[in-house]
Amino acid sequence: MTHQYQNGFVLLTVLVLLQIFSLMGLYGLTQASLALQRENVRWQREEYARLSGQILGRIETGHVIDSGSCRILVTPVSKLAEKPESWWEINTCSDNFSGIRYYYAIESMGSDSCGIVGLEAGKHLLIAHYYRISLLIIPHDKKAEAALLLQSAVIRPGKPVDSCDHSPHIVYTGRQMRREIYLQLV
Repeated sequence: MTHQYQNGFVLLTVLVLLQIFSLMGLYGLTQASLALQRENVRWQREEYARLSGQILGRIETGHVIDSGSCRILVTPVSKLAEKPESWWEINTCSDNFSGIRYYYAIESMGSDSCGIVGLEAGKHLLIAHYYRISLLIIPHDKKAEAALLLQSAVIRPGKPVDSCDHSPHIVYTGRQMRREIYLQLV
């Protein structure tokens, strides 16, 4: 009789251990699946950041800034971040790049009458004009991913120097600042 009880006890112990190992394996697979999902979201965010950097570079070096289109009044970034997608559709310019829809706006931040950026063809000194570009990248899956709002400050050559109240200083053209803000669209 003791032999039967031992076989039953061994069988029960093996079944319990098998159940424990199965649960541990299921836990490990669940953790691996969650890690893959997190890495996928991180990779998508990095991909959007990389593509948005390319888009921002195209806008900064293009003639859109000088053309006067896509202009909005100077708006704090906190207010831009609160704007719904419908506002961006109406008040800004939009385009697609590599299948990603984006909107952008250009704000004229003013000129520095003493900031010298270069010479015009007629040997006139040109002053620095500051612009801020706001770029909103719309993700494919709005519920799963946050939208990306990028801003950069750019200096472009402005008008010839009229007068300078202080001592003139050299200013380099191009991007001066860039920041990224992740937000949920309303």
